[in-house]
Amino acid sequence: MTRNSILRIIALAVMLASLATSSLVNNSQPQATEYFFAPQSQIYSARRVSAPSNNELQQLRSKIGSASRFLDTFWQRTFSAYRRRYTSPRVYASGSSAFYRSQTHSIHFDPAFFVRQMRAAAEQSQTDGDFAPITILAHEWGHSVQAQLGRLRGQTIRMELEADCLAGAFAKAARDAGVLDQGDLDEATYTFFSGRDRTGTPSYHRGAHGTGTQRVNSFLNGLKGGVAACGCF
Repeated sequence: MTRNSILRIIALAVMLASLATSSLVNNSQPQATEYFFAPQSQIYSARRVSAPSNNELQQLRSKIGSASRFLDTFWQRTFSAYRRRYTSPRVYASGSSAFYRSQTHSIHFDPAFFVRQMRAAAEQSQTDGDFAPITILAHEWGHSVQAQLGRLRGQTIRMELEADCLAGAFAKAARDAGVLDQGDLDEATYTFFSGRDRTGTPSYHRGAHGTGTQRVNSFLNGLKGGVAACGCF
């Protein structure tokens, strides 16, 4: 992705900020310590839009199912390469926004939230926006990886930026496999930038995720260097 492309996505996100300063997929919900994709204040300040159409939900279901299978295979192979034991997380189409629940080793997402992210990325990147929810799913899968490596502790911001990097490592694998569409990486960088902390949030704050620049850079580090660049193994 070119520097101009990254700058374009960041500029678009700044504009928005100025306006508002699978076989693995199930439909039930178990019951903990939760790691959200973005600060909840950011998630719930999103503008209200029309409900997802049946077509959007069907498309989302298909995309999430395919992405879940790719993510699971990617992390199975990565753990095997490092001689570590891997357990697949369960993915549930339930809950609010998107989060990883450590006590049940499960990932939860609200389909309506995912459709909103898809629409926003499509509008800002002039694409179909489908990689935005996949990017969020990859971030939450990153938390499941951290849990299995004993890394879900310490400063929240470290864990969140590391999960962003792991999402970038997944994107690199997807790109190398030739399964990314043109514009997917623009959608990803927009999604991370728009999921930033509010201005003035201290890095030590519980729930801090990082600035837009920090989140995009962490994702790009994983995209460039793969899992090794994230320093988890």
